[in-house]
Amino acid sequence: MKIVVVEDEKPIREGLVKILEKMNKEYVVTGSASNGRKGLELIRKVHPDLIFLDIQMPEMDGLELLHTIREEGIDARVIILTAYSDFKYAKEAITLGIDNYLLKPIHLGELKKILDKMEQVLTVKKQERQMLSLENLFYGIMQDRISIDENLEGILESHYGLKLEEPVHCLFVFSGKNYEENRKEILDFFCEMQNHKMDYSMCQLCMEKEQVCLVIFYHVDRENFQEFVKNSVLPALRARVKKIPVFVWKTCGNLKELVGAEEAMKKTLEWNLICQSGELLLCDEIEKTDTCELQYPMEVETQARQAIIRADKEQFVRCWKLFTEACLEKKHRPESIREACIRYAYAVIHTAKECGIFAGESVSMQKILQTIMESVSRDEIREILMGVFSRIHTGEQEENAGATQLLVKKAQGMIQEYYAQGINLEEVARRLHVSEEYLSKQFKKETGASFSETIKKYRMDQVKRLLIDSDLKLNQIASMTGYSDPKYMSQVFRAETGMLPGEYRRIHG
Repeated sequence: MKIVVVEDEKPIREGLVKILEKMNKEYVVTGSASNGRKGLELIRKVHPDLIFLDIQMPEMDGLELLHTIREEGIDARVIILTAYSDFKYAKEAITLGIDNYLLKPIHLGELKKILDKMEQVLTVKKQERQMLSLENLFYGIMQDRISIDENLEGILESHYGLKLEEPVHCLFVFSGKNYEENRKEILDFFCEMQNHKMDYSMCQLCMEKEQVCLVIFYHVDRENFQEFVKNSVLPALRARVKKIPVFVWKTCGNLKELVGAEEAMKKTLEWNLICQSGELLLCDEIEKTDTCELQYPMEVETQARQAIIRADKEQFVRCWKLFTEACLEKKHRPESIREACIRYAYAVIHTAKECGIFAGESVSMQKILQTIMESVSRDEIREILMGVFSRIHTGEQEENAGATQLLVKKAQGMIQEYYAQGINLEEVARRLHVSEEYLSKQFKKETGASFSETIKKYRMDQVKRLLIDSDLKLNQIASMTGYSDPKYMSQVFRAETGMLPGEYRRIHG
């Protein structure tokens, strides 16, 4: 509570200031004055919540000061300080709107009682002021929580000179994850605008949950106001913020059209996927855009998969550029672009996981895809995909392991896991999203043996283990090691070891 003391008697003035400061840390004495004229200057300057005002003072008495501040619309609470002999003046002061009076000398008990009452009054007044603030009224209308009736019209007109049929313009500034970083710059920017003499008024709403700063313009007396905001306001704002937000514009013909405006502007956000960064999205016009069906660029996805396998960052970046160019070549609906981005991201992540080169096992693929689902910027989606790519270079694989080594390692793992199911080079290459020729060449280069030689040797090793460690029949062992015919298995085994499986079991069993 901000307090001003206006009293010509120095002992009373200074004593009251000391008492107030000691009585409650919430009481802030913002100044004191020894006469009415100085008191008026101080009150105009600091706008106190409460004034202690003496009646009998030189230059300007308390009644004259009280009359002046009421004429000027200063609605601070006032407590008159009066001697018993001046009580007739106190009666006159009551007609000018005082809250109470204190007889001199001041008694602490009476002072505390009056101050407690003033705190209650000011708290209620503050709550009422907040409830009737233009920010709350606009937001309440948008949320359809305030009835648009004659009562509301009376409040808007008496407090803000605003009529229900007056048009308003909404600028929806969405910062997403950069909201906290951008919020202060955005608010400061529009506050500076508001401090200049303008042919429009504005009201700012901070919608923290939605990560949005909403600016509502009213009393607009300017032609082509939308073009003014687009060509003059937004370039200056973009220069101020570190991360460029998404801007959506909606004009409401009257205050009733504010109902549902927030949802309409939120829906328009996704059109930023097909627009230039920082462009003003016109809520009422963008839905009229003619669009066509998107042809998914499968060839680019294949190239991106190969870039992942080879850990080729340059190629991966090039693929994303080609992908976005294909998506933006014609006008497509943003939901189609988003679905394509999700499909593309899924393919990239799945390839990395299948190849065993994705160091983000603890990161849910669903979480990554959900983040893309909520993105309204191609740059943000690109950051997500580059984050996926960065995980290829960190994690459990050896520091110096190259992409080719990792590819072969994954192929070896698939041999060990699926050898009993008759897996072959064609199947492994398909799962790793590379050609048979490429996999065969790299496998031989890294291991010194061909793919077919490696899988045959691994099967033979498993046959030997089962012959020694189990009593299984030959047809059972053949089935468990990927041979459909036990006779064929015996032939291969004899060619490899120089003896039949039965002989090997007798010797080594």
